[in-house]
Amino acid sequence: MIGFQSALAIGNGILTATLVGGALPMLENLFGITTDISWLEASDLNHPLLRRMTIEAPGTYHHSLVVANLAEAAAGSDRRKRDSLPRLLLFHDAGKLVKCFQITSPRT
Repeated sequence: MIGFQSALAIGNGILTATLVGGALPMLENLFGITTDISWLEASDLNHPLLRRMTIEAPGTYHHSLVVANLAEAAAGSDRRKRDSLPRLLLFHDAGKLVKCFQITSPRT
């Protein structure tokens, strides 16, 4: 009896995780919210856009990492800023990959 209940509990956990994992992106889109899972996915350094940046514009990629780390340190104890700002700043120069000929560095 205990083994059967344990198997049901494990199966219930697996089923719940599968349903939530599959429904979460749809619910985020429907209600226009961003969850911690989305921020975690955005911070993945293996994101295709970030990988492309490492190959085509390594200086820009490094700059984006430095700015993101500075923003995380500057956010301090504000959880919302600390979670979202560095992830957003990883992509702040992504436009340079498309229109790099239009972007010039300031000359002094």
